[in-house]
Amino acid sequence: MSELTRDGRTLRLAYSMNVHPCETLADLEAAIPAGPADIRRRLFPGKPTGVGLRLSAAAADELAANPAALDRLCALLDRHGLFAFTANVFPFGNFNDGRVKEAVYRPSWRTRERVAYTIAAAHALARLAGKGSVTLSTVAGGRRADGDDRAARDEMARNLGQTAGVLHTLREETGVSVRICLEPEPLTTCETAADTVEFFRNHVYPGGERALHGTARYNAGQATDILHEHLGLCYDTCHQAVLWEDPVASIDRIERSGIVIGKVQLSCALEGPPAALAALHEPRYFHQVAAVTGRRADDLDACASWPEDLARTHFHVPIFLQHFGGLSTTRPYLEACVGAILKRDLCRDFEIETYTWDVIPEVEREQLCGRTLVESLEKEYRYAVELLR
Repeated sequence: MSELTRDGRTLRLAYSMNVHPCETLADLEAAIPAGPADIRRRLFPGKPTGVGLRLSAAAADELAANPAALDRLCALLDRHGLFAFTANVFPFGNFNDGRVKEAVYRPSWRTRERVAYTIAAAHALARLAGKGSVTLSTVAGGRRADGDDRAARDEMARNLGQTAGVLHTLREETGVSVRICLEPEPLTTCETAADTVEFFRNHVYPGGERALHGTARYNAGQATDILHEHLGLCYDTCHQAVLWEDPVASIDRIERSGIVIGKVQLSCALEGPPAALAALHEPRYFHQVAAVTGRRADDLDACASWPEDLARTHFHVPIFLQHFGGLSTTRPYLEACVGAILKRDLCRDFEIETYTWDVIPEVEREQLCGRTLVESLEKEYRYAVELLR
């Protein structure tokens, strides 16, 4: 089943449904039988199976405005033996069609649109879960190119603090604790572990506490507790590998800071000569690239002539792969991160995230992954279950 026991601890596993077109509630409802329900039938028959929902702003708004729609989604999950414990609310709108690139980071946490979207999704996920704790992964602040000075970061902190206050009220009303998990990624406010600790220590915690204390409802101690309960990290093993961070040192830095890792996304980047990586450039997503020397670019079209022998790119490939064509994957990095996190018991929620299925070159995809998405997901699950156990 997708709840695994390790050393007496219960670990939850799902795959992120952002690999499916889920731009509307109808899209989401259509994807559940074809994706998570099929995975349950293949791998966990007769056992409850976790789901990592993809909730767009349109879907979250519809669920918030229409209790009948929320009841219908609840019934759909129940009917297929599925339970929702996490959701991806990073992409606000379109994610699976056309050009995404920089739009995936907008709106940022400087905006009320991001706040409203996240709160709507939190109410929906709390209702779907019914009890316990759940997580929402989101953009780590915003795109640096859109504004990264102190004023921008302080504005993000205020909005995060106010959202945490709403989630605290939601927990009092429902008994479900929702944690917002910022997902560090190249090009965003939080890129490395050091960036993340700085943002939380110097902006999120002091700015969030002021925002909560300013409501006159909470004293300073209560505000601190609320921020630690409802704000944390989504640690994506692909993103951290791209920037050549040492996996154990990265986890150590986050652990010492006291920031909670609410969710780990199991994912692999690609590694190889820059010219070979550049051949994978495609028009939909950003594929940030970094050479072992530290040279960086926002996308693969910029690295074809780099003189370095080795670079990594943010191009998710199925996690069971160690090689992809003439390239390597960062699976060893994934395994080192998971080992460090489990050893310290820093997180118990894990999500497979390989959203680039349909932009992987078709020949390699069929040869290495399978003829269909679900075939590839089945292989990813089998690898992930063994890794976590």
